[in-house]
Amino acid sequence: MDVGPKVYVVCSDRARNGKTLLARLYADFLLAVGRDPLIIDADSPNGKAAGYFPDRSIIVDLDRVEGQMTAFDTILMMPERDYIFDLPARVFSRFFNVVEELNFIDESRAAGLEIIVLYIVEPSLASLKTAKDVYISYPLDRFIAVRNEAFGHVLDRYEEAKIYFDISAYGEIAMPEASKAAMEAVDAPGFSFSALMKGEEYDLDAATARRLRGFAQIIFGQIRDIQLKLDIVDLKKMGLV
Repeated sequence: MDVGPKVYVVCSDRARNGKTLLARLYADFLLAVGRDPLIIDADSPNGKAAGYFPDRSIIVDLDRVEGQMTAFDTILMMPERDYIFDLPARVFSRFFNVVEELNFIDESRAAGLEIIVLYIVEPSLASLKTAKDVYISYPLDRFIAVRNEAFGHVLDRYEEAKIYFDISAYGEIAMPEASKAAMEAVDAPGFSFSALMKGEEYDLDAATARRLRGFAQIIFGQIRDIQLKLDIVDLKKMGLV
């Protein structure tokens, strides 16, 4: 039985820390399990994430009213599918301001959608405090803390670790550090994690292919655990468990 559709918001207050990579991984996972996500790429006009999913993505400019309406109206007019927002850091504040202005969380709930924020934190008090502000300020259905180990470790210092444990109470994703060669392969046009896991070689050397599959398996496993928890909540709401 299908569970409720969701809006996944991949975001951070910091730039270039793996948001688009995580959005792609989440989209590939959802596709692999038979879901139907639409990627809303807010990195206008380039839309890097959209380039990997040309048949299931739109590019929007959240600094313009037209772009805001395109994004949020699309979701509310077609609430039967999943959505993945890929938010660059430069529109992070704008996004949440518009969410408040449009009363989007209540409107999406009325349409049967759940809002899941996947927030990539960096190992600094400023980043963690901003993440906690989002965590406590919005009535989200779920807040998932994400740490990208390529940018350091948020658990090395007590004060930062304490905030991280607070905001990761409902789930976390730890993205392992990958080699430069692996990340260059991932950035190649047309690369798909789901295709890689099904055996596509992409002309990679054996070591890089092995490392990339291990990288994807680790993150897919964590996403699977999150999805199982979300699905159980949905089934409880439906009175089925």
